[in-house]
Amino acid sequence: PDDRLAIMVHSKDPQLASLFNLQTSQQRAVGSQIVNNGNGANQMPTYTVDTYGDIEFPVLGTLHIGGMTRPQVAEYIKKEIMQRNLVKDPTVIVDFYNRTVNVLGEVKAPGKIDINRDRFTVLDAIAEAGDLTIDGRRTNVIVLRQEDGRQVAHTIDLTNSQATAASPVYYLQQNDV
Repeated sequence: PDDRLAIMVHSKDPQLASLFNLQTSQQRAVGSQIVNNGNGANQMPTYTVDTYGDIEFPVLGTLHIGGMTRPQVAEYIKKEIMQRNLVKDPTVIVDFYNRTVNVLGEVKAPGKIDINRDRFTVLDAIAEAGDLTIDGRRTNVIVLRQEDGRQVAHTIDLTNSQATAASPVYYLQQNDV
């Protein structure tokens, strides 16, 4: 819930594909590029996943995508379009728009980090934050995560590569700290 997704459908017939693509009043889709119509904003139109894990998708209606990965959402939408005989050759691209983690403490550049790929690790986040400072405790890195409605602290020892890779928080999720 509350994930924002940019979803674009492409086809050999751009007019058919355009039925499935959101457009803002400030932009229009041209091929696979977004053209900015004026005010400097270069933002894709997005879908927000509701509390039930659903989005309202043009032509297809309500789609339940809760719990799916980005590639699973793309494949699901592609199958729905093809099964309903709406487009024969759709290509569906799905990107997350608001996936971030916060990196705090003894790093060179603490702050909010964008998760820019599907498998984003705690090591990726530390690297994006400029690495640990000389005072950073590599044996006591804490990742905070919301689990079952409560915040849980997981400790990672970066000096033990096997334990780090086996940690349940090695791959970061939206809103981890």
